[in-house]
Amino acid sequence: MGSIFRIQAIAFLTFGLCIAVNPLFAASLFGQTEDNETTLYTQTATVAQTEVTQLQQLQLLQGTDDSDHESARLYLKDIDAGGTVTEVSHKTSAWPLTSGGESCAAAVPQGGHLKHGVTTLRPFFELKVFGSLNAEMLFADSRPILPSGVILISPNLGKNTRTFEAHSKSTNIGVMGNGPSIGGFQSSGTFVSYLYGEQFEDDRYGPYIVRAFGSLRDDALSFSFGLNGDLINPRSPDTLNFNVANLAGNLGFIRGQFRAERTVNVAPERQAKFQLALSNPVSTSFADLDRPPLNLLEDNGWPNVEGRIQFGFGPAQRTPNGPAQPIEIAVSGLVGELRRTDLPGTPDHLIGVWALGVDWQIALSDNAGVKGEFFTGQALGNYNAGILQVDNDNFDPVSSVGGWIECYYHWNKRLRSHVGYGIDDPDDRTITDGLIVARPSRNRMIFANLVWDITPSLEVGFEVSHWATDYVNVTPVDVSNDSMVYHTRVRLKF
Repeated sequence: MGSIFRIQAIAFLTFGLCIAVNPLFAASLFGQTEDNETTLYTQTATVAQTEVTQLQQLQLLQGTDDSDHESARLYLKDIDAGGTVTEVSHKTSAWPLTSGGESCAAAVPQGGHLKHGVTTLRPFFELKVFGSLNAEMLFADSRPILPSGVILISPNLGKNTRTFEAHSKSTNIGVMGNGPSIGGFQSSGTFVSYLYGEQFEDDRYGPYIVRAFGSLRDDALSFSFGLNGDLINPRSPDTLNFNVANLAGNLGFIRGQFRAERTVNVAPERQAKFQLALSNPVSTSFADLDRPPLNLLEDNGWPNVEGRIQFGFGPAQRTPNGPAQPIEIAVSGLVGELRRTDLPGTPDHLIGVWALGVDWQIALSDNAGVKGEFFTGQALGNYNAGILQVDNDNFDPVSSVGGWIECYYHWNKRLRSHVGYGIDDPDDRTITDGLIVARPSRNRMIFANLVWDITPSLEVGFEVSHWATDYVNVTPVDVSNDSMVYHTRVRLKF
C-alpha cells in the first residue's frame, strides 16, 4: 500500500514541478490562459479560439440530435477543455456551440458540407477523424476481473492477488461523416473503434468496434441504423475506468439496432423527446453468455423493443457536464425474449427479458450538478446488469435492481472532479449457488477522481475507487472480496 501512495505522490510531484518551471502549465491549471477570456459556463458563453475544436467539428457534422453525439463520444469524455464543453460522455445530449461569437453552423456551406475534411470516392460526403492516444496505469489490492476495465473483484481464495496493469487499450479512433440531403433529411454516419479486441471480456489488443451506424434527420425527426448504444438508461458516470460502472449499476452497452426519435417543443424552454428502437437481443461485444456445448443463448426470432421518453426544462445551455437543459429526466424500458438451447429432443428454454429505468441530469449551479440512473428487471446479462447473469442453473431468469449516482464539480476551466457510487444487486432467490465457480450476488463501487486538462489536447486524470463483490457458492466458505483501486490515465486527444 505504501508503495502505491509513493508512486502516486511521485506523479503529483512531477506535475507540480512542471507547474513551477512552466508558466503555461500553471496558467492551464488555474484557468488563466490567454487564448480564452470568456466565461465557460454561461448560457451566452462563446468560444474565442482560432480553430474549430474537436467537439465543435463533431457538432458541425452531426447537428443537434443527441443520438449521434452520444455515439460519437463513446467513452471519449472531456473531448475538449480549451474553453469548450468538457465531460461530455457517450450518452449525454448535445446542443450547438458558437465560435468567436458566431454560430458554428456558419462554417458549413450551403448543402451541409464542411469546407475541410477527408474526401470520399462517392461525391457529396466529407469525413472528420477524431480520437485519442491513451496510456493507463492501475494498482489494485486484490485481483480485479479485467484490470484494464474493472467490472468486479475476483473471489477471495486466501492468496495475495495484488495487481498492476499498464496498457493502452482505451486508445481510440473515430470517423464522423456528413452526407447529402435525402428527401429533406440530412444524412450522416459515425464509426468508433478502440483496442480492446473483438470482445471486451477477452481483454486482448485488437480492434473493438463500438459504433458503426448511419442516420437521417431533420429538425424534429431522426432515424438511425447500425451498431449503436442501448436506448434504455443511456447515461454513464464519468469514471477513468473504461467500463464506466457496467456490472455495478450502469445498465446498457452496445448492439445492432434500428432507432427512431422525435423531438417536440412542448412550451418555451420545455422539450419532450420520444425514442423507440428495435435491437438485437443477443450482444456479444462485452461477453459470450453461451454455456457450451449444449446450452447456447439465442434470440427467439424477435427483436428486443426499447423505448424512452425524456423531458427537459429550462433554456439549452452549456453545463460542466455537457450541453443540456438544466433539468433532464427520462423514463425508459425494454422487453424481449431469449432462448436457451438444450439436449436434442428436449424443449428449449424461453427466457423473458424486461427492464424499467429512470435516468436524470440536474445542473445545481453554473459548475456543479448531479446525474444518475435506476433500473429493475430480469435476464439483463446482455445489458451488463444482473452482474452479467441472464438465467440460473434451472434456466429461470435472474432478477436484479441497481443504479448509480454522481456529483460533479468544475473547479475552473481546466480542473474538474467527479464522485459517485454504483450497485448491481441481483435477487438472491433467483441465483443458484455455484457448484464449481462462485456466483456473484452483489457488486458495488464508489469512486472519486480529479481530471486536469493541461492543454486542449493533453489530459491527465487520477482516480481512487473501492470495489466490493459478494459471492454465493455451495461451500460454507465466504469468498466475497473487495479492493482499493488506484488509476492514472494520460490522453493525447486529436
